[in-house]
Amino acid sequence: MNMQPFLSFIRLNCFTLLLGCVAGPLVCVVGPSIANLHAQEPTEWLWFDRWVTSLAPGSDGTLYASLATGMPHREGAVAKFSDENPDDAKELYKQPAAVWAVATSPDKSMIGSTDYQGNLAISSISSGETKHFPKAFTSWTRAIAFAADSKHMAAGNESGTVFAWSVGEEKSIASRELASGQIMSIAFSPNGETLAVATGSGKLQLVKWPTLESIKEVTVGTQPLWSVVYGNNNLLWVGGADGTVKRIASDSEPVEIAKLNDWVTSLSTLPGGGLVAVSMRGQVKRSSEADPKKLLDWAAGPKGAWGVHAINSDRIVVATRSLGPSVLQSVGQLQYVAKDLETKKAERKAAAEKIAAEKAAAEKAAEEKKAAEKLAAERAEAEKKVEAEKKAAADKAAADKAAADKAAADKAAADKAAADKAAADKAAADKAAADKAAADKAAADKPKAQE
Repeated sequence: MNMQPFLSFIRLNCFTLLLGCVAGPLVCVVGPSIANLHAQEPTEWLWFDRWVTSLAPGSDGTLYASLATGMPHREGAVAKFSDENPDDAKELYKQPAAVWAVATSPDKSMIGSTDYQGNLAISSISSGETKHFPKAFTSWTRAIAFAADSKHMAAGNESGTVFAWSVGEEKSIASRELASGQIMSIAFSPNGETLAVATGSGKLQLVKWPTLESIKEVTVGTQPLWSVVYGNNNLLWVGGADGTVKRIASDSEPVEIAKLNDWVTSLSTLPGGGLVAVSMRGQVKRSSEADPKKLLDWAAGPKGAWGVHAINSDRIVVATRSLGPSVLQSVGQLQYVAKDLETKKAERKAAAEKIAAEKAAAEKAAEEKKAAEKLAAERAEAEKKVEAEKKAAADKAAADKAAADKAAADKAAADKAAADKAAADKAAADKAAADKAAADKAAADKPKAQE
């Protein structure tokens, strides 16, 4: 196995603190706003301390990024973000190791990603359901692509094996070990019948899809080929560790069309035809011609560049080691100077402080509202108590009056009854006395009558 790609990766780890720390002149970069993303603390910028290793286009201005760190066996992830603002981002799912490749299906229904341990993840864009296939490709896999039918995928690993994977059957349906060393990049031809495989030995393998039968081998150079893309009419472009971009037409030898200042880590075709190339040190060259014979300097982008995606001829996204996905942009003949790492750190700190201040203000307002609501509740309770006491007093006064009125009525009735009884008794006594007097008089008058 060709060890140069692996040694190159070790070289990157050894100098991880150097990459991206020196600010060169850049094209305009959409700077971070450091929003509180994915329920993280304000200081947890989604891209903080993560390498963006590759990019894949979605729909409606969405891009997908594979994430890694300087430690390849440390957990990686896949995130999505807006091409208008890279900090409008969200982590979608994690993988057990550094994620080195992400791809979207042509119908934009799925995301596929592979990591340093050869694990595969396939996620539904609509539902978010993610399926994981441990060791699907056995070892470090940094090359993945969907076939034109969106039902199959191709992948290549560090041992030089290329795979054909069935999404529906959830298994590898074909594999072939190439004799050209680690597989660095793969690309499907426009008609979907050929797979171009860039290898660590500097050779380009063309194989039939999906049988993976060999068509031919092209020697491009002696150093690893980091990236391969197809243009129109089966035209191939290849970028390598020797810093060159080479054009390969049908049945023609490779022709150098550009020389960059470091490894050409990624190539991207322009939507209307043409090519963009980026080097590890951030040099960006491009041409808008459908079949460019040379690439021209366009920008000195962020250092530590792993990937590139062209939104259009004036707007390009670069995947970086320390600045997340950076959007390079030009307007007319103007090229704006982008922010360097220290500026972005200062902005992140200021944004974090602003978020903290807003959070403190919100907490204070919430506490004040809570205190006001408590005071209002206590006041309402006191007023309710006073009203209850007033009602109780009124009810007692009414009850007392009713009792007094009843007592007075009862007394009046009793007094009347007593008076009536006394009158009746007197009348009875007077009648009895009158009757007795009459009887006595009658008794007295009787003897006189006899005489």
